[in-house]
Amino acid sequence: MGEDNYRRAVTLNSASIGKGTAIAALEYQTYDGPWTDIDEDVKKKNANLRYIVPIFDGELAISGMAYENSWNSADQVPARAIESGLIDRLGSIDTQVGGESSRYSLSAQYNSDTVNASLYAIDTDLTLFSNFTYFLDNPETGDQFEQADDRKIYGGELSTTLPFAVTQGSSITLGGQWRYDDIGNVGLYRTQNLVRLSTIREDAIDSSSYAAFAQSNIVLSDSLTLSLGGRYDYFDIEVDSQIAANSGDEKDGMFSLKAGLKYQFTDTMTMFANIGQGYHSNDARGVTITQDPTTGESIAPAPLLVRSLGYETGINWTDNKT
Repeated sequence: MGEDNYRRAVTLNSASIGKGTAIAALEYQTYDGPWTDIDEDVKKKNANLRYIVPIFDGELAISGMAYENSWNSADQVPARAIESGLIDRLGSIDTQVGGESSRYSLSAQYNSDTVNASLYAIDTDLTLFSNFTYFLDNPETGDQFEQADDRKIYGGELSTTLPFAVTQGSSITLGGQWRYDDIGNVGLYRTQNLVRLSTIREDAIDSSSYAAFAQSNIVLSDSLTLSLGGRYDYFDIEVDSQIAANSGDEKDGMFSLKAGLKYQFTDTMTMFANIGQGYHSNDARGVTITQDPTTGESIAPAPLLVRSLGYETGINWTDNKT
């Protein structure tokens, strides 16, 4: 318990069920904040339930998680509003912004010495009201707006680690990943007093991604280890927009390589050098857009995937005494 109606309760426990262990945790939190003219009215709820059981020379963990939150937001304010005395430093100009969010998930993960596998399903929802400019763009109704995102996510990964015959102690990991985003609605709306006045943009999106990867760990000597890896990523997106010109679909794939070298000086000090290719995936709406939803002007779409390159070197030191 604390100031400004801060309340937090947490409980957790575990129990043996059959050959496995069940773990449960619950959290509830409220908070109003120090603000002059709003109560944040945070109401956050978390729940976590997990069952872990040994099976097939490995361990299976099944997890269910739930999160819900709602709040009123103390948005940013211009310094001149405080300096002029219009509001104090804990005041607000738009007292009706905030949001609510929820996320529910179910997942399963299996790990053994040679095989790792996981599956997950997520249902998430977000409604967020903001006001960055107040009456700058629209002096009649104000500049409050709403962002909405309602999606379901499914995915999984499967990998296996095997001995690599190039040298004693070397290994190679082979695997694949999959993810599908079913976005029923992602929208942007003009609002006033939390009521929608008009739609700026509203889209439904299907996004699928697939990846295959290989990662080797090659022992060159007692002190020197070489890591080599590669993966191929493939994306397939489809956008259904309320503006027909911004609807469309796009596909793209990219192959990436990486390498790392690690030298162990002592039991507590290791030097490393890594280099790797990567990519950035752009927002699906930006990949198919051809018309600005506000002005109607033509827009050049962005590429679905963009190449990146990263590298690093350094020394890791561990104090075993602690």
